Amino acid sequence: MVLCSNSLRPRLPSGARLCLLSRQRPSVAKKASPLRMQGDCLKKFCVLVFFIFMSKDRYMDKIVIVMAAWNEAENIKRMIDTLFNDVFPGISAEMHLLVADNHSTDGMTAIVEAEMKQRPNLHIVQQGEAKGLGNAYVVAFKYAMKELNADAVMEMDADGQHPPEFVKPMVEAYLNGADYVIGSRYIKGGSIPKEWGFTRKVFSYFGNLIIRLSWLKFS
Repeated sequence: MVLCSNSLRPRLPSGARLCLLSRQRPSVAKKASPLRMQGDCLKKFCVLVFFIFMSKDRYMDKIVIVMAAWNEAENIKRMIDTLFNDVFPGISAEMHLLVADNHSTDGMTAIVEAEMKQRPNLHIVQQGEAKGLGNAYVVAFKYAMKELNADAVMEMDADGQHPPEFVKPMVEAYLNGADYVIGSRYIKGGSIPKEWGFTRKVFSYFGNLIIRLSWLKFS
């Protein structure tokens, strides 16, 4: 699981500002009474509080989870329900889920599209002619940043290999100032699923080792 900031976009939209405009009247010699001045100030204060209350969601970061999935009809509905019903309500950010599909043949696409009618923060994108997991993420990340105006994007699997309960602490780390947050099986607290076969464990371990060595070389 990885969450990274879209640094090309400011944290607050340019329109997310509050302004109180007063209509100018011709000046008159009569001086306003203190009581009337207090009443005017009270009115402006109430208007300001009202707009802050009504606009508070505009100040929330928009986090888009990209979930690359193909023929995951068995898992996708459960994952959508878990995220939207259990995880997202406890996060102080505007959370979205973007499913990166490739014209699934098991009915997964129809399941997601049906859920989208009830969940406005659920989206789906088809990766096009190019195939592969890497291209699915590239297409979805671009869509999240350009079409959904995401402040940060996060990737996770649809089959439960990435536990949904880690979404909240990762988003909180980003909201507290982290530029990117990485979840790994090879750090303290991480683990490899017991049901994994020997071959998959070997590929996972050495793949992680190669990435670490490459990172040290380039850094």
